[in-house]
Amino acid sequence: MGEPPIVFNFAIVGSGPELAHLNLQRLLAERIQPDLVIIEFWPPFWCVNREFKEFSHQTNVGLLSFGESQLLKNYLEDPAPLYRTWATAQFFPLVTNRLSILDWFAPQWVLPPVAPSHYTEHLDGMGWWSPTISVQPQERLQLIDRYRKIYAPRLIDYRIATMPDRALRNILALCHRDKIRAVVVFLPEGTGFRTIYPPATLAVIEDYLKRVGNDAQVPIVDARSWVSDDQFIDGHHLLPEGAESFTRRLGEEVVKPLLQNSSVGL
Repeated sequence: MGEPPIVFNFAIVGSGPELAHLNLQRLLAERIQPDLVIIEFWPPFWCVNREFKEFSHQTNVGLLSFGESQLLKNYLEDPAPLYRTWATAQFFPLVTNRLSILDWFAPQWVLPPVAPSHYTEHLDGMGWWSPTISVQPQERLQLIDRYRKIYAPRLIDYRIATMPDRALRNILALCHRDKIRAVVVFLPEGTGFRTIYPPATLAVIEDYLKRVGNDAQVPIVDARSWVSDDQFIDGHHLLPEGAESFTRRLGEEVVKPLLQNSSVGL
């Protein structure tokens, strides 16, 4: 038997395909070429174009190389805030990175955090993070209802936005160029959360994914119903046991066949 694959989750919390493209480009720039790239698809992130402030909350813009800043500006309708922030960091690095510099050279001058970072709790060795490890049934229902109010309006008169579509197709083109296998996975959702999708929206999504799969010649995996409701926090974020269940099935039905050059059903 061969060696098991090395797997890592390079997703950034709350981000979409735009930053996924940035992360893949960074890997390739470091001459780390994966055998397989799994790209997550979640419809509420595909119907809006992101603003700069969202990107700035998810990555340190000041640490971008010039090429990376150019990549990211392709996903902004107004790149001016990106240019200003990036240029400021380049011209005044001691100010922009003062906490990091102090932490390295004079850690005794840096105040300790009041509380541990929320994003370092429940983080596993492969890069997967969960905001909590358990949830009560009644709390789950309340969370589903809260997120229904947030996301249901996005799913009415649903249209695929320009920027996330561009990012997905750029990722797939990059994989094709470097002969990297790729697969797009429609992420798991609980039954209560899936009810917020109008039938017309599901038809738009199905047509879009079919076109992406045909255009890029990549498999599209619908994993929406792969996880039971009690393994979700809120209908769309997985508990650790849900993540384990999903990962095992993904490995057996998707990753292993692709790495063995077998076909994967759409």
